[in-house]
Parts: sequence; C-alpha cells; structure tokens
Amino acid sequence: RQAVDFAAMLTLPLRLFETCSEARHAYQTAYDLVACDEGQDVCPVQYALLKHIVADRYNLTLVGDPAQTIFGWRGANTEALRDFPTDFPTARVLHLQQNFRSTQRIVTLANALSAPLPWRQPLYTVNATGEPVQLHAVRDKCAEARFVATEIARLRDQRFLRHVGEAAVLYRTNRQALDIVLALRKRGLPYHVRGRGDLLAQRDVRSALAYLRLAYNPADQAAWAARSLCRARLRSRARWRA
Repeated sequence: RQAVDFAAMLTLPLRLFETCSEARHAYQTAYDLVACDEGQDVCPVQYALLKHIVADRYNLTLVGDPAQTIFGWRGANTEALRDFPTDFPTARVLHLQQNFRSTQRIVTLANALSAPLPWRQPLYTVNATGEPVQLHAVRDKCAEARFVATEIARLRDQRFLRHVGEAAVLYRTNRQALDIVLALRKRGLPYHVRGRGDLLAQRDVRSALAYLRLAYNPADQAAWAARSLCRARLRSRARWRA
C-alpha cells in the first residue's frame, strides 16, 4: 500500500529536514507563527520537528502542563516543556494558575489531590467558597449512570434547578455517554449529547427502535412517522448512489 505508521509519520519528515535544506527552508517560510498544544505529550522527535520548522525565528508557542502527561507509553516526554526556556531564551513563560470556573473548595481539593504529582503548580481562584465537595463511590458504570440521573432528578424536584438544562454531565470518554443516556431516558429526563457520543440519536438506531416500537404497538403514530422518514431517506440515498 506504500503506507506509513505513526512512528514513520514523524521520523520520515525529520529525516527529510535533516538531509534536504530546500524542503526544510520551504516549511520554515510557510508559517509565520507555529503553535503546539498539549506540549506535555510531545515526544523528542516531534520536538525536533518543531525546532526545525521555527529555526531561529523564535515564532513558536508551546502550551502544556507537565502534570497532565498521559502518553508516556507512546514516547511523550515532558522535557520539551522544561527545555523550552533554554532552547528559546527570548521566550516568555506564562503560568496560568488562576481557575476562573470552580469554587474555592473545588480548587482546594484539586490542589490536595495533585500534591504528589511532580512538576505540579497549585491553582488559585477568587471565586466564592461554594458547597462542600461530595464523594460518591459506586460499584460499576451502570450504577454511576443511575446515580447521575437520580441526582439530576432530585435537584430538579427540590427546585435547585429551574430546568434540567442547567445540569451538565462531564465524562472522560465518549463510551460513557451511552450508559448515562440510558439512565436519563429511564428517568424521563430530556438530554442533549454534544459530539457523537449518543448512540440512540443515530439514524440507523432510531430507525431500528421505530420498528421495534411498531412491533410492540402498531398504533404508535410517532414510530410510524419515524419509519416513514427512514424509508424516504433510504430511497433518497439509493437514488443518489444510482
């Protein structure tokens, strides 16, 4: 296939820059400004590529937090952040330590949890003290989703929320969304999933659910409408392919 893997995507351009001055100069003059986000997860080869691209123009901005590196298994090395002031002596180093979103109690807890991490920098906030932070332990992901749905319903019923749209659920990976969606649906709570994490919102799944609803209740008018819409889309797709 004449394809390359992830490692070759890095090493081949680096070899090109080191052996071909014309190619190196072309890329150095192609960009006025270069920004590298998540600098704590940059590997040595990526950092070498950055230095080749910016050369001596010092037009590089590197953003990252050494305490948040998670790609060590793929060669990530926080030395890029530590060496940056030495490699670019005229660069300014800006420490973003103020938290603008969280309450004082949340920031204090975050600082306590991150205390054992190397290279960590304590955060601060000028926000209000806020409510005490709660820790809730659950057995598995389904129990976690049920707790989230139950808590949202409780806050709504006790008038802490004017409507459920004021509640936001943060999760680490998209695969967690389905369990939370199922728990919210079982509670009858409306929801909106950002991105592609909502499996039940995909057309094929909605169409399958419409047929299942019709098999259970042929008088379900909403399911008939969803089925008709699905068939119209399929016919339109077939005509487009033809």
